Amino acid sequence: MKSFWRLVACLAVAYIVTPVQQGLANIQLVPSIAAVDESDDILKPGIGLKSYFNGFGVNIWGWGRDYGPVQQRSMLLTLGKYWSPYSFKSLTFGGGISVLSETTRLIYKDAQEENHEDTFYNGGGFLGLRYSYNLSKVVIDASWESGVFPAGIGGGLFLATGRKQIVSIGLGAML
Repeated sequence: MKSFWRLVACLAVAYIVTPVQQGLANIQLVPSIAAVDESDDILKPGIGLKSYFNGFGVNIWGWGRDYGPVQQRSMLLTLGKYWSPYSFKSLTFGGGISVLSETTRLIYKDAQEENHEDTFYNGGGFLGLRYSYNLSKVVIDASWESGVFPAGIGGGLFLATGRKQIVSIGLGAML
């Protein structure tokens, strides 16, 4: 989870120190809490940082769980375009690419030579729906994102996919 917080900090610093041009003056940063479904019908709590500017979005999500000597950690980065096909501008639809990192660790206190860690990366696409309400500089945000990824090497041949679905709420600021 330390690497997730490093990414969140880097993204926040990049937005703060980057000179904001007149066209990018409506940057939104929204820390969020989420429920994550990994196609197993077990919702896992997650946290994230959503950022939006001029119709584009960059979101970072992190979640994990521990059970016995097993630790699972996942991070999801989505990059996409958001648009509102209706006159109601608070409701937007999004689509784009996503990158997934999943780490599984076996940590034994008594048999440390048996400790093991595997990290897997995967890329795919995502679709999402977002509702946001602005109160001057405060942003209230709710969203749903669904990422689809090829399931392993055979995923392209047999059209097998994995899905990560995130439902979130957040309260942020307009920079």
